Amino acid sequence: MADPIDSEGAESEEEHLRLFLSADLQGSTRIKQLGTGKAGATWLPTVLDFVKRFPERVAACRSAWFRSESAQEGIHEPSEMTVWKVLGDEVVFECRIRNRHDLISAVSAFHNALESANKATVDARRREQSSPRRLFVKGTAWVAGFPVANSVVKLNDRYDYIGPSMDLGFRLTKLAGAGRFVVTADLAWLLCKFEFATRLFFSGRQPLAGIAENGGYPVCWIKVTHSPYEEAEHQILAHKELGCLEGCKLLESFILEHGVPRHTPFLEGETELTPRPDWYDRLRKQIRERGQKEMTDEHDESPTGGGLSAAETDQLLKQIRELAAKIRPKRPG
Repeated sequence: MADPIDSEGAESEEEHLRLFLSADLQGSTRIKQLGTGKAGATWLPTVLDFVKRFPERVAACRSAWFRSESAQEGIHEPSEMTVWKVLGDEVVFECRIRNRHDLISAVSAFHNALESANKATVDARRREQSSPRRLFVKGTAWVAGFPVANSVVKLNDRYDYIGPSMDLGFRLTKLAGAGRFVVTADLAWLLCKFEFATRLFFSGRQPLAGIAENGGYPVCWIKVTHSPYEEAEHQILAHKELGCLEGCKLLESFILEHGVPRHTPFLEGETELTPRPDWYDRLRKQIRERGQKEMTDEHDESPTGGGLSAAETDQLLKQIRELAAKIRPKRPG
């Protein structure tokens, strides 16, 4: 996988889009409370098994997608999809998105892995009658554009992704469930643009603290079929399915008015369907020049020529976000 940070640790100036997918054990807090005592941490095997096996499921599902689709459409091998972080009982994957095939293969593989894992949990609970340590997996996905709206930084000899898109993605995980694979509005817009075969659903808007507190954030999700009950409940509730055309129109309107960030995402290999905003290069140049000036000033003032401190890095990133917030692209048409 091409790393957006070069061998010297300096952030690449090349713009790119990354997909992040979070898989989390639903109900893990409860089993940790119940399973911690004189017998030790009886919940630990459940978490370790998930952290090991779920990435294997995702890899197998993506390989299967590639084998079936590449033979039909002559698709080149997609970008590598890897584990970015393990946060307790949450596994976060990341993948650079260059074109529709990178995007659809990754989302499809993750969705299929969710269904596979949760169906296995349903079967295990039926066999064992009572199995509190058999947990469902819930999923969330989002995209983040670099280096304008978000940033790649080196922290303690490792690379991290930070910015408003990352904050939004992690905040949205609370709306996910075993039967509901939640995706951000900009990711849903991309899926509608590329006519994603799996159906998308829309459940109105929900408030998100610090992001969409007043009007709320659009809740878009992909159904994860894993049990007869979930399927029957879905039919009765009759959730609104998003068509590609109406989905694009609805989500683009939200993104331009309230989105994080306020422009639709663009892919380097899909310029016709996902064009770069006309103001993007100007803002990118301003950010680059400001960053270079900050680095030069710091180098001149430092007797050792050292880099930015953690506090100074935070201040620079704050300035970048403030500059990005000043851009208000006009509505098309």
